[in-house]
Amino acid sequence: MARLNLDLTDTQSELVERLMKMCDLRSKTDVVENGLILLGWAAREVQHGLTIAAVDETQKIYREVQTPALEGARRVGEKRAAAESEPLAVKAKFDREAFTVTAVSAESRSRKRGREVAS
Repeated sequence: MARLNLDLTDTQSELVERLMKMCDLRSKTDVVENGLILLGWAAREVQHGLTIAAVDETQKIYREVQTPALEGARRVGEKRAAAESEPLAVKAKFDREAFTVTAVSAESRSRKRGREVAS
């Protein structure tokens, strides 16, 4: 088991204490564990293009949760989606006794073609 020691400001320490009472948690460790669970879930959802929000269904109002961590997760998700949507070409080559297949991105194909043309 790993041990984590945190240096908190007075304000952060008070927040941990308030969260313990607000959520009926027994320890500061419970606050951290629950915070990690919530952040992990929210980050995965944001990476898949969803919005994390507090919703008032009766008044049809929602407030989006915006944090630096969730914005970072959104950027990572967007980069991953862009990379996955890039068309791939499959090129096959014979290597003495083994047959290998390599996926090549469209970008690397065009760069390679440019070098071949320029040579």
